[in-house]
Amino acid sequence: MAGNVFTIGNGWARERCPAHDDRTGSLSTRLDGARGHWCCFVGRGHGELVSLHMRLSGLCFMDAVRELVAGLLAHPLSMTITATTHAPRTPCPADR
Repeated sequence: MAGNVFTIGNGWARERCPAHDDRTGSLSTRLDGARGHWCCFVGRGHGELVSLHMRLSGLCFMDAVRELVAGLLAHPLSMTITATTHAPRTPCPADR
């Protein structure tokens, strides 16, 4: 989600959505609060930030949480969500 991130107030920021071809910045994220939140105004979804990472990476919940925690531990002052194309979902061991 590089480039064109701007604050829209009340803790929300807007950027281009990596889940689809987005030229206008339809994805809003809120990083404050216990879980964070995201909403794509093109109708592609909304939820907690873990669900956004799951959708973009194709990871199950536990693997997505592990990856996010590892990123926070490696870079505690700046967390960057890396946009990827939709990957096939990889089942967690608990899903099997």
